[in-house]
Amino acid sequence: METTTLHRHHLMDILPLPGVGSDPEIPTHHLAIASRLVRTSSLVHTRRMRRLTAGLATLAAVITIAGCAVGSASTAPEGSSSPPTASARLPDGVLAVVSRSRSSAEALDVLARCHIGDGEPVDLSQVTGMAQLASGSELVHFVPLTGLEPELADLDPVWVVQVEGELQQLGDQVWINPTCIASSTRAGYFATGPVKHTASGKEAQAVQPSVPPDRSVPPLEP
Repeated sequence: METTTLHRHHLMDILPLPGVGSDPEIPTHHLAIASRLVRTSSLVHTRRMRRLTAGLATLAAVITIAGCAVGSASTAPEGSSSPPTASARLPDGVLAVVSRSRSSAEALDVLARCHIGDGEPVDLSQVTGMAQLASGSELVHFVPLTGLEPELADLDPVWVVQVEGELQQLGDQVWINPTCIASSTRAGYFATGPVKHTASGKEAQAVQPSVPPDRSVPPLEP
């Protein structure tokens, strides 16, 4: 391209074409040479433009195909599993939930420590919610505690098991809908629902926190 341009500039300087200050005395063969050079330069330019146009067309086709491929890849194929939705995610503070039919060894140990299962005071069917929490400080978000419970200071994960029904306690008290909390060192029930006195038949409401829980314990999964 540079060589052609230099030749053209040099040719126009010493052999101007007619109509642009040319000399009528210029020999014909000089004009013929000039004409051939100009035609050759124009032909080369035209061919290059065609190649450039063809290259751009090919590039556009490649981009179009790539765009289609990306669009196809972003669409999940029929029958594939969808990513977890926001509603399927665990609540804040929950590390694990429990399956009724495929409980982990750790979850089974917690149920045993809470006296839940066959031959125990509480049947598994009475469990309305069970989960492992990140630490004891998360308990107030799930269980109506007074705030004085020592379990709240546990830095390690704790388990919470909510039970529906009556649980007889020592003495004349029956706790209704209590909650079992199990840490790595201890496990026990808390009166988080009404308390009934068997002697009088009267019920008293358990002490409620000033700020009620703002999350729900996940129920047992199938």
